[in-house]
Amino acid sequence: MAIKPQLPKSQYELSTGTAEELNRGQVVSRKDDTVKDLKITLRDIDFAIKYYFQNVIKPQVVEQDKIINVPIIYANPERWKSIQRDGYFKDEKDKVILPIIAFKRNTIAKDDAYAVDKLDANNPMLFYPFKKRWSDKNRYDNFKVQMGLAPTEEYYSVVMPDYVTMTYEFVVMTEAVEQMNKIVEAVIYSEGSYWGEPERFKFRTKIQSYNTNIETSADNIRTVKTTFNMELNGYLVPDTINAKLSTVVGNVQRAFSPKKVVWGFDVDKTSEFFTTTTKEEEYSVARGDAGVIPIQVTTEITDYLAVSITRTATSITTSSATFAGVNILQAPYGSGLTTTKENFAVFVNGQYVHSTFISSMEDDGNNVVITFVTDSTGFSLDLTDILVAVGKFTIL
Repeated sequence: MAIKPQLPKSQYELSTGTAEELNRGQVVSRKDDTVKDLKITLRDIDFAIKYYFQNVIKPQVVEQDKIINVPIIYANPERWKSIQRDGYFKDEKDKVILPIIAFKRNTIAKDDAYAVDKLDANNPMLFYPFKKRWSDKNRYDNFKVQMGLAPTEEYYSVVMPDYVTMTYEFVVMTEAVEQMNKIVEAVIYSEGSYWGEPERFKFRTKIQSYNTNIETSADNIRTVKTTFNMELNGYLVPDTINAKLSTVVGNVQRAFSPKKVVWGFDVDKTSEFFTTTTKEEEYSVARGDAGVIPIQVTTEITDYLAVSITRTATSITTSSATFAGVNILQAPYGSGLTTTKENFAVFVNGQYVHSTFISSMEDDGNNVVITFVTDSTGFSLDLTDILVAVGKFTIL
């Protein structure tokens, strides 16, 4: 019988000794999210240095009229001990590798110049927000531009990193002094800049001095060796904390900007439905630029608000559409309401047309004529288009 492996304990469980409760109402789904949790580890910094040597500095030497790329390795304790003991480095076939660059990390210290007070490491309150310009929920298309729809902005929050100062020890070994000079010159020129991969993490480096010696090992292998120490200003974000932010109360790793919600007053039943109504009620109703005004909701107003009639245009030009046999329904006298183009929803071939693209909407005898904006911000109709309007018509 297979034993189900146990998941490792979280940072919260390790520090408190108790399992935390997950409130799914505070979790934003990242099922289809391609943005990875931000993490900056010691391994990332080590590989940033190796990447910079291999792809930016590109140390090379000339041997027997051939250009040789100098390999660079991260020396684990066993490799480093072997280099210090023997004075050179051998591969798996016991062959001496020259030239070569080896380095290792020595110390890590907190950088007091960038103090970050987390107060509670399990519930950090200092974040840096990033905005994602375009995504599945924030697509840029002509429809949104024509309708004047504001895009939904997608935000990601990451904790502020811990700033550290790290020291690395390097050893460069070649067969000739001339080869060593080329490598040291390239390192000196790159010192003081930010090392790392493009579009990823970069760290500032500083090298004060270089010590060069010519050594001969017990095996009579002559090597030119240069050693130097590099100070690096780095920053760290554990690979667990950002993945946990969406489950911590008050912290959100992924969020979307709020939509604009406009509340008005509308009904879908006539006054005959409200048989138990015994008095008129006062409500606040939004009325365009006039702001919010109170009105008395009578049976006439209820019947007016309940009207929502659908009509298809009987004739279309490049800039207008005519609806036959209807007029615009006017609001009851004394109600304080008016019927405007905002009381109608217009669709062209099933696509909603925002009221800003409607120039006018008025009666023309026994017809209603809708005229559209035709300048550079608008669009033109085709005679084969199907135009439907839903709103407060009165049938003649």
